[in-house]
Amino acid sequence: MTKIRHDVMLRLVKVLDVVMITLPFAACWVWYYAAKTPLDGTWQGHAVILGLYAVLFILLGKTYDAFWMSMQRVSELMYGQILAAMATDGIFYIVICLMATKLCNLLPGIAAIAGQFVMAGIWSAVAHRWYYKAFPPQPTTVVYDVRRGMEMKKAVMLINDTTYAFNLRGAIIEKLVQEGFEVVIVGQLLKHQDELKKMGAKLIGVETARHGTNPLSDLKLMHAYKKILKAEKPDVVLTYNIKPNVYGGMACQQLKIPYLPNVTGLGTPVENPGKLQKLTIQLYKMGVAGGACVFFQNNDNRAFFEQHHMLNANARTRVLPGSGVDLAKHPVLPWSEDGKVHFLFAARVMKEKGIDLYLAAARKFANENTIFDVCGACDDENYKSILNSEKRVVYHGEQKDMTPFYSECSCFLYPSYYPEGMSNVLLEAAASGRPVIAADRAGCRETLDDGITGFLVPVNDEKAVIEATEKFLQMSSEERKAMGLRGSEKIRREFDRKLVVEAYWEEIQRVIGD
Repeated sequence: MTKIRHDVMLRLVKVLDVVMITLPFAACWVWYYAAKTPLDGTWQGHAVILGLYAVLFILLGKTYDAFWMSMQRVSELMYGQILAAMATDGIFYIVICLMATKLCNLLPGIAAIAGQFVMAGIWSAVAHRWYYKAFPPQPTTVVYDVRRGMEMKKAVMLINDTTYAFNLRGAIIEKLVQEGFEVVIVGQLLKHQDELKKMGAKLIGVETARHGTNPLSDLKLMHAYKKILKAEKPDVVLTYNIKPNVYGGMACQQLKIPYLPNVTGLGTPVENPGKLQKLTIQLYKMGVAGGACVFFQNNDNRAFFEQHHMLNANARTRVLPGSGVDLAKHPVLPWSEDGKVHFLFAARVMKEKGIDLYLAAARKFANENTIFDVCGACDDENYKSILNSEKRVVYHGEQKDMTPFYSECSCFLYPSYYPEGMSNVLLEAAASGRPVIAADRAGCRETLDDGITGFLVPVNDEKAVIEATEKFLQMSSEERKAMGLRGSEKIRREFDRKLVVEAYWEEIQRVIGD
C-alpha cells in the first residue's frame, strides 16, 4: 500500500469520527440551544457553530490522543474521545450561555454527552479493529547488542536544536552508540545534521520556539513530545534546556518513562523577579518533579531550585562541570608572536552577554598594538551596525571554527551577566591556554581562580572591567603566558568532558538497571 493511500484512508476514518461525535451536539443545538440564541433559524449560524465545534474537537482530540488507532487500546481511544468531547461541550455551553445572556438548561448537553459516549465507543472499537485489518503488523528484525547479548536499548534526547546537540552533547551521543544504544535526537533541525547522522543518531524535527511565550505553542510542543515518545518507546530520555526540561519532563511523567533533566542555566524568565518568574518556576517544578536525577551545571543553580522548593524532598541531584570541554579539540595553543595584545569576545552578541562593557574597554584601550576582536551572531540587529561602524573593534561575525581566534588571542574578555549554567566559551578559551576576565557570577566564576588564571569583575560594572583590562595590559608577556597555562591546567583537571559523560553513564545504568 502506498503512503498516500494509507494517509487518505486514515484521514477518512478520522473525519467519520468527527462527524459521529458532532451529531449528538448538533441535535441538541438545532432542537434546543439554537432557540435560546440570536442564531436561531439561520442556516449560516448553524453551519458556523457546528463547524467551530468540529474544529475544536479535532484540536482537543489531538491533545488527548483521541485518534491514535495504531498506538492506543480501545479503552484508551474511548477515554481520549470522551475527554475531548466533554471539553468541547463545556466550552460551547459557556459560549451558548454568553449568546443567550443567561444560564441555559444543562440537561440537553448531558444528553449530548451520553450520545457522544455511545458514538465514541462504537468508533473506537470499529476503528481499532479496522486499522489492524487494513494495516496488519509487518515482520520486524530484532537487533541484539553482540557485546552484551541483549536487545538494543534506546535513548531519546529532547533538546533545543541539532547545533547544540552536536557542539555540546556529541560525546554523550558517541558513548551511548558505543554502548549499543539507539539514539534519537528530537529538536529543531539546524546545523550539523549530517555529522549527527554519521555518529549513528536518528533525527526528528520539532519546533521548540525557545524564546516564545505562547501557551498554545507550548501545548503543541508537549503534544509533539508525547506523540514521539509513544512511537519511539525509549528506555531513557535525556532532556536539556528550559522547554524540553519542562514539557518533555511532563510528557515523560505521563508516559512513565525515566528521564534525566539537565538545568543548563536558569534563563532570564526564571532568574528575574516578576509574574513570569513565578509561572516559570511552577512549570520548571512540574517538569523536573519525576526526574530520576536532576543535573545542574553549577552549585548556585541547584541552590536556587532548593530555595524556591522546585525539587521534591527525595530528589536525586548532581552538579556537573558544565557541559565540559573536549580537550582533544582544544589543546594548549602557541602564542602569537606579532607583539600585539589581542582581546577576544566570543558569544551571541547581546547586552546581557556584556558586549557594552567590552566596547567600553575597547574605546579606552584600543590602538594599533592593542586589538579588540568580536566573534558571534547578533541577537539584536542594532549591534551589527554598531560593531560594523565601531573603529575600536574588529567584528568577524559568527565563526564555525574558533581555534584561529583562540590562537591569536592574548586574553578572553567576557563580562557576561547572562543567567547561563556554565560558559562554554570560557572553558574553551582557558583550555587553549589563555587568561580570562569574566564576571563574578554563577556560570563564569567556576571557570577561573581570581588573580591566578584570570580576573573576576563585579557584575555589570564598567569601571571594574576597565580596571581589570588595564591590569592585564600592565603584565609582562611571560606573566600572561604563565597565567594562561595555569588556567589550562585547571580546566584539564576539573572540566574534562569525559567527567560529564561518566556521570551520565552512571545515572543511565542506574535507571535502566544494568
